[in-house]
Amino acid sequence: MTGIGMTIMVLGIICFCIGWMSSPKNGKVLGMGGLMMLGGMFIGIGGNPAKDMPNGSPGMVALGFILAAVGVVMMVIQLGVAKKSCQARAAKMAEDRKIAFYNECVKNGIKECKSEKEIQKVTLIAQKHKMQYSDVSILFYEAKASLDKDTANKKEAALNTKKDEERSEYNELNKYSDLKGRDKRIAILSAERADALESARTLRAGAQAIMSASQQKEHDWAIHGGIASGIAGPAAGLAAAADIQAKNAQIRAQNEANAKAFAPIMMTSYSGAADYDRRARDLQEEIETTKIKLVSNDDAKTCLSKISFSNTKVEVSETGTCTVTTSARLATPMIIFDDVEAIIDGTVIAKIYDGKTLVGTASLVLPKYGVKGETELKGMCLYCGTKGKTYTVEYAATNLWAMER
Repeated sequence: MTGIGMTIMVLGIICFCIGWMSSPKNGKVLGMGGLMMLGGMFIGIGGNPAKDMPNGSPGMVALGFILAAVGVVMMVIQLGVAKKSCQARAAKMAEDRKIAFYNECVKNGIKECKSEKEIQKVTLIAQKHKMQYSDVSILFYEAKASLDKDTANKKEAALNTKKDEERSEYNELNKYSDLKGRDKRIAILSAERADALESARTLRAGAQAIMSASQQKEHDWAIHGGIASGIAGPAAGLAAAADIQAKNAQIRAQNEANAKAFAPIMMTSYSGAADYDRRARDLQEEIETTKIKLVSNDDAKTCLSKISFSNTKVEVSETGTCTVTTSARLATPMIIFDDVEAIIDGTVIAKIYDGKTLVGTASLVLPKYGVKGETELKGMCLYCGTKGKTYTVEYAATNLWAMER
């Protein structure tokens, strides 16, 4: 048992060292090395007879084998992952070499590999790139396929990135689309207030960090003098205390110089924080005012009839996402409860048509103060169209209301 335990423990030590020397340190390799070291130790100790345990400790040996087995399984998995990673890297390098070879063929005017001239030129380029092949024509068309595949992969990756960006913008545009009445404006104002407070906190924290970094801490001359006195006598203690006090004087002078140097930055930061605090207070006052704004009982259809739209455009991206932009304004003044001037707020639905076929809808969420003067609106319908086609828009609404200005 001792031999088995030692073997497992040595293997564990090797794994642990490999994991420790990796940059960055490999936690999985460290873990499996630690398990095998511990398992080997338990097997070695538990397998040795002792005075009070002539047969050793079977339980400890069993636990050691379990720990070692877990470590070995982890090692096998890790080796498999490493092997696949190496194979993937090797395959990628081989594909890159093929693409470089094919690009040089194209650069030299070779688009096919059929005539004797083409075959000879391709052969020379293949030799230059140290390519291995049995048939240079097959190599040429395999390289072309590799380039086509690489181009398609890059195009797909670019489209996926674009889709992610569009989804993010879509979510931002529709953040308040489901809210109604006063709740929508209060939510927008509350978000602006939270941003203002966070900006104020950030500016103050930055100013405090600058100040802390620029100020050195003074030394305690009494402690240092007392230590020196205890070791080398009173005279040494006094000398040490005097030296520390002199250094403290230098530190104070440097701290004062640093404070003056950073004063303009500190003032700007604290002044900016105060501006954001005032902005947050103003927003809170506006939130309280919004809580008592009147909201009419006019239905969404009536509210929509009060809005006129102009300069409507539908732009389609390479992903098929349709972006609708338009300019909205109140065609006639909106009066509620006989004499209260109002705005229209909520969400307008832009129905996107390909001829007479409805292909999708985009929500045009009205801004914080709804529609009063000329108001630019924007909405998106993800992946519903085809780039290059022309679309028309009709407007509808189910979540519109009139609210006191």
